[in-house]
Amino acid sequence: MTEGKGKEPEKEQVTLVDMLEVLKPQLRAALPRSMDADRFSRVVLTEVRKNPKLLACTPTSFLAAVFTAAQLGLEVGSHLGEAFVVPFRNNKANRTDAQLIIGYKGLVRLMWDSEQIASLSDVVVHEKDRIEYRQGDAEEIVHSPYVPPAELLARLSSNGKLTEKEKEALDPGAAIAYYAIIETKGGGRRRAFMWVSEVFQHRDRYARNSGDSDSVWKTNPDAMALKTVIRKATKLAPRSIERPSLQQAIALDELAEAGVDQGLTIPGLEAGAAVDAATGALDAFTGAATVSAEDDAQKK
Repeated sequence: MTEGKGKEPEKEQVTLVDMLEVLKPQLRAALPRSMDADRFSRVVLTEVRKNPKLLACTPTSFLAAVFTAAQLGLEVGSHLGEAFVVPFRNNKANRTDAQLIIGYKGLVRLMWDSEQIASLSDVVVHEKDRIEYRQGDAEEIVHSPYVPPAELLARLSSNGKLTEKEKEALDPGAAIAYYAIIETKGGGRRRAFMWVSEVFQHRDRYARNSGDSDSVWKTNPDAMALKTVIRKATKLAPRSIERPSLQQAIALDELAEAGVDQGLTIPGLEAGAAVDAATGALDAFTGAATVSAEDDAQKK
C-alpha cells in the first residue's frame, strides 16, 4: 500500500493534464478573450496539487466549477483570490462535491467591469483605530486609522532594531469592523458596515464548513469578511451596476454559503464524445473509475 501511494502523485498529474487537454477547446470558448486557456489550465493544476482533497470531488461538479469560473472571467486560486474551487462533503448523497466560491477580489473585479463604478472603498477597521458609524437620515462612517508614533516610524525607516514593545506599538490591533462604500458614476453612494461580531454571526449562520482547514474563512478571514460587506453594499446600490456576471457571482456565492446545490453546468460539452473523453479522464484522475486494457480493446 505504501509503495502504491508513493506513485499516485505522478499518475494524477499526468491524468489531469490529459483531462484538461481534452477540454481545452471548450475552455478556450468559455474564457474571455483576455484570458489564456493554457495559463488557466496550469493554474487549475496548481490548485489541485495544493489541495489534494479536490481529487475526491465528483467529476461533473469539479468540471462545472472550473468552467463556471472561466465563464465569469475569474481565475481560480489563492494567488489572485478571485475564485476558489472547494470540496464540500455531501453527506446526504454520500459523496464529495466541488463548489465555486467567489473571492473578495473576484467580486470587486466584476463590479469594476460593470463600468458604472466611480469609486469603491473596502476597509478593515482595527482596534486602535477611531471609528464612528452613524445611522439615520445622514448615514456616515467616520474612520481615522491608527498611526504609530512618528519617532517609531523614523526608527523603522532607518532599519533600527525594535524592541517587543515597539513592535507592539506598530501593530494596529485585531480587526473589529469592516465597511464598504460604493460610488457610482451617476452620483449615487451606498455603504455597508458590519462589526466583527456581525460578520461572525453571518459566517456561522451561512458559511458551511467554515471551520475546515481548507475553508477560505479559515485561511483568509479578512478577505471573506470584506466580500460579505461588499456584497451587502452591492445589494443596496443602483441596479445599473448589476451586470449579469455580477448577479450570477453573487447568487452562486450565496448558494455556496447556504449549502444549496449551485446547479452548475459544463458549457459546450453536449457532444457525447467530448463528455465521455473528459469524464473518463477525470474519473481515472480521481480514482472514481478505472478502465482496464480489456475494456479499452472492446471499445475499439
